[in-house]
Amino acid sequence: MNALIAVGVWATLLDHAHRQKETIFILAIVAVKLFILIGVALYVGFVEKDIYFKGDIMPRELTEQDIESRFTYHAPKGNQPERYGLIRDFGKQFARDINVLCPDSREKTIALTKLDEVIMWANASIARNE
Repeated sequence: MNALIAVGVWATLLDHAHRQKETIFILAIVAVKLFILIGVALYVGFVEKDIYFKGDIMPRELTEQDIESRFTYHAPKGNQPERYGLIRDFGKQFARDINVLCPDSREKTIALTKLDEVIMWANASIARNE
């Protein structure tokens, strides 16, 4: 529910920023969106739990269970489809903002590719770990 409220506030602020064309305000909104996206990722366990590493930076041996989890289809259960959609919606809006605010460039393309990865890994964290 809090995420839906955040989306509503986010959309309202962004609409205001686009109408006012205040660059600083738009950049602040983009920063808030990034903060929200990271919060969603933390909420679903994307950053909080990395099952492929132990400790700080030492990779652990890949187990059969890891391989099964990574390369098996995980049918959605419970409220997972709604959570997948919410994460994708955050990503779509952030992609739209990047598209509007950034000039066409290699860096913009990389930013959009990395955003694709964030959405994919956040949704994978839900599918693989529940």
